[in-house]
Amino acid sequence: MNKTKHEKSDGSFRRLLESLVDTVLILLGYYLAFQLRYGFNPASRNLEPFEALLPLIALLAMGLLFFNRLYIEELTGRLELGFRLVLSLGLLGILTMAAAFADRGFAFPRSIFALAFLIQTGILYVWKSFRMHRLWEQRPVRTALVLGPAEETAPVSERIQASPHLGLRAQAVPSDSDVQLSIDSPGVLILCPGLAQESRSRYMEIGLTSGWEVFVVPDYRDILLNSAGVRYLEDKPVLYIRGLTLSLEQQFLKRAMDLVLGTLLLLAALLPMALMALRIRLHDGGPALFRQERLSRYGKRFILLKFRTMVQDAEKETGPVLAEESDGRLLPFGARMRERRLDELPQLINVL
Repeated sequence: MNKTKHEKSDGSFRRLLESLVDTVLILLGYYLAFQLRYGFNPASRNLEPFEALLPLIALLAMGLLFFNRLYIEELTGRLELGFRLVLSLGLLGILTMAAAFADRGFAFPRSIFALAFLIQTGILYVWKSFRMHRLWEQRPVRTALVLGPAEETAPVSERIQASPHLGLRAQAVPSDSDVQLSIDSPGVLILCPGLAQESRSRYMEIGLTSGWEVFVVPDYRDILLNSAGVRYLEDKPVLYIRGLTLSLEQQFLKRAMDLVLGTLLLLAALLPMALMALRIRLHDGGPALFRQERLSRYGKRFILLKFRTMVQDAEKETGPVLAEESDGRLLPFGARMRERRLDELPQLINVL
């Protein structure tokens, strides 16, 4: 939706204020980490390196918050919030540790970084979750018209209805409908891949000229074109399709991100994972982890790790059977773990 200059400036001011508050909470996390580490009586020789790096930490924090788009208006849910927080605060800890070492801040204990990471993640997650909830409550509900064949519009509409934080009311519209869009109350137009190219172009033009936000559900051709490069045949531009394989540089970057993010996420999840494992163990005395052989790339075999959410030997009599919503084999808390994907956390070990 198009915004006026006043709305844009007001949004920029709110983001700046949000970044400042988040930065203060991050610095507070470091301060609390020092207090806890030294029994609420830290020596000045330990605090001095931190105080010397305060301006740099604040600038790094604001830069990472901006780079990772940690604004509540742009976050789509708490899972995304948690991911971006872990990424931003993990990188902040690494950069701060490097700065402390370069500044000869050897009195800046390394344990402070791990403790501060946990405190900052907890404080910011609770604070921003509260702000997101308030924003979702105050956000006016807009109409989302989902255009395309019925078999494509139905799942998209159901996904929207199951995500109240989006502030959208989905309405499936058949492909051959004559769509009339209101200029006074603009909403969202979602175009499914089954629309004919001519219809898609027409609806895009109608939506954009009416002030509606337009989203396109891509098919494989759209995805390929998104990574295409521009070439020229004499003076005629053409698109060169690179394919979906990763280059050596992209593979290296992906593996590096797997290792860094996997390690940070595993450290952040250690305590919740330990509590979940203990709960499963105390319930029936069985193993906390479920192990199963799977195939990865090029047919390589590996052992998949998940938290056990069913009774022991649940598939001994029946063999592999998909779990149902009211499956009697589930542990009393197994359905909730599956719903929130908590049983998948041990797969961080598989990633590493």
